[in-house]
Order: sequence, then C-alpha cells, then structure tokens
Amino acid sequence: MVGKEHLPKDYVEKVEKMTIGLSCFQVYMGVDKDYSEYFPGHTHEIMINTGYDQERSFANFTQGKPEDASFAIVNYSMADKTAAPEGKNVIVITSILPYDWKDDWHINESYRKYTDLKNETGMIFVRRAEKYLPDLQSHLESI
Repeated sequence: MVGKEHLPKDYVEKVEKMTIGLSCFQVYMGVDKDYSEYFPGHTHEIMINTGYDQERSFANFTQGKPEDASFAIVNYSMADKTAAPEGKNVIVITSILPYDWKDDWHINESYRKYTDLKNETGMIFVRRAEKYLPDLQSHLESI
C-alpha cells in the first residue's frame, strides 16, 4: 500500500523472503458450570504440553495433529467476572495449526466442508480438555 520505493531496500528484501507461519486455532465456549476450582492456584489458564520433546511438539503443530498438539485452556470468567453470568463460564481453548491445513481447511471446496472440519477439530480439543474440566461437553451452552 505504501509502495516499495518508500521503504528501505533491506527491509523490502527481508519481507519478500518471509513465508506465512502457523496460525492460532481457538474454540470459544459458553458453559453452564463454574469451572474455577479446576484452575490451580486461582490462575485463569492451564497450559497443556504433551511432552518435553520440543521438536515433536512443534511437529504436532506444523503437521496439523490436533490429537497431540499442546494447547491452553483459559477461563475468561476468572479474569473478568462480567464475562458470564454467575455460575457459568467463558472458556477458550487455544492451540496452533497450519493456516493451510487440509487444503486450506477445505474452504475452496465448500463452506460446509470448512465448517465441518473446524467443528470436528474444535471437538477434538474439547474432548481432550475434559481430562482437566470434567464433563465439559455436557455443560456446553454455546461453542
């Protein structure tokens, strides 16, 4: 938008060599249960790392393996008491997956295939999160 001619040459060369990185995958949920007691030390987040091998962990991200990828569970209701009504929580699961995973998330095939993949992937993380937040699926009000 600015035009290359208005930027330093070394900066333009650096930007032109860049590639697109990984993207964030998030599942936003409204739940009809207060899960605050499951967050240790009254923190509002739980970080789930699937092992100590960082190369393998990174490969789980780059290869698009939601069953094995590290993820975080955040209870926004603990950070902001106004995020949900009393007795309910706003929970967010965050991980990393390739931006172009499964042929660009099937978006070029159909919007339906894209949303199906997105929902299936989200439920993989929800099921994994149940190890830390029991019966999470049964308490979903919105996702």
